[in-house]
Amino acid sequence: ECYLDVILVPLGLMAYAAYHVYLWHKLRTEPLTTIIGTNARARRFWVASIIKDNEKKNILAVQTLRNCIMGSTLMATTSILL
Repeated sequence: ECYLDVILVPLGLMAYAAYHVYLWHKLRTEPLTTIIGTNARARRFWVASIIKDNEKKNILAVQTLRNCIMGSTLMATTSILL
């Protein structure tokens, strides 16, 4: 039983590290193939559109940022409670 831990724990950590190295490589070489890159691109377009019509969309920008923060807080709280 103990020898299994000696094998499986490092194997799990290596798989975790390998995945993150792969993800980092994909983000650097082909960012639009990952959801992180796609979201970053959409955020850049959103910020550009908000800045372009700054007078009309001031409240929209603030409310959108507030909603994103509230959503992140809710998800973090839920994950901690689970």
